[in-house]
Amino acid sequence: METSSQLVVFLWPDELDESVRLDQPILGLPLIRRMVLSAKRAGFDNIWVAVREDREVTKILEGTTVEFKSLDATLDLAGFRRIVFMVGGVLPDATWLKTLLETPLKPDRLYCDTGVAAAIETKKSLKLFPSTRYGRSEEDLGLVFDREIETELLEVDHQGRTLIPSGAGIDKAESWLLERLIKKSDSLIARHFHRRISLAISRHLVSTPISPNLWTIFSVGIGLSSSPYFLSARAIDQFTGALLFLIHAIIDGCDGELARLRFQESRIGMKLDLWGDNLVHSAVFFCMGIGWWIGNQGKWPLLVTAIAIAGVLWTAWLVYRKSVFWARTEIPSFSSVVRTRSSRISKIMDALGNRDFIYLILLLSVFGKVYWILPLTAVGSPIFALVLLYLGRREGEK
Repeated sequence: METSSQLVVFLWPDELDESVRLDQPILGLPLIRRMVLSAKRAGFDNIWVAVREDREVTKILEGTTVEFKSLDATLDLAGFRRIVFMVGGVLPDATWLKTLLETPLKPDRLYCDTGVAAAIETKKSLKLFPSTRYGRSEEDLGLVFDREIETELLEVDHQGRTLIPSGAGIDKAESWLLERLIKKSDSLIARHFHRRISLAISRHLVSTPISPNLWTIFSVGIGLSSSPYFLSARAIDQFTGALLFLIHAIIDGCDGELARLRFQESRIGMKLDLWGDNLVHSAVFFCMGIGWWIGNQGKWPLLVTAIAIAGVLWTAWLVYRKSVFWARTEIPSFSSVVRTRSSRISKIMDALGNRDFIYLILLLSVFGKVYWILPLTAVGSPIFALVLLYLGRREGEK
């Protein structure tokens, strides 16, 4: 389907609950702006916002390519094949909107999602007449067309959108939005511990001037500050370094969360995040190796350290080349190290690619033996990189 043939229309009638305002702040962005940016992210190039004449939304949607329409006028929808309608007061995510955009539909039938949204595929001219019954209580959204159209239930995952409740329900909607930031590839520890802390921090940061890239630099600074502690053979110093390293790993998730909440994902941000993390890992392993060498007086700790760091950087380069350098999309993603989700090996690779190894460092630091992680990394990271290379080539063949 050509992009120019796709249209989403956000209908915002006065009949909606007054507590659900068009400019209602949702984690730092007005509700209508968040809806529009989600539609843009989903792939809609044509976005209309239909409101009453007296509603001023131009400033709220400044910088977007939205066209403003009047609910009191007939909307001519000719020229669009896939048209999605949504009543205001619904908080969607981009994945759910993309489903509405791409789900196969029988032509000239209105598919409705329980008074929240509707979609139609048509090659014929179509006009939408003004209606006095727009609202979420209407099964068909109260849409009145210039010709009779059959309706049918739209079977989509309802977890991809939520209704904005009245009154104090805004907190519930914001919590839902934060939950959507948890990645499927997150480990059990990341999902139930790291993310809970980082999401709580992001919830407070999202309304501040702090940018995702600035937070990345701050996080990298915390991580680098941990590395000198690993030069020492004392358990207390190593434990302090391990705690700082863990704090870095937890708050490092906030930059991506901020970027996704504000729709500020960028290539430069992805590069900064990826190479910042690997700079921290390399610095930590380097200091561990020097501390090990000082206590051992042999050369082989330096060799093991060099292999470990080389393996880490090789893996980072493979991920960078696959996810950023060769990415065809404007905004690449690091949600998974491989795309072949059906492969058991791929799932194992995602599990091995998480940061749970930091807890092993924390445990080893209690005994002053953090350098034991270096032989494991020296063996594991090259193998990890080789498997990544193999899976990348296999995906390329497909």
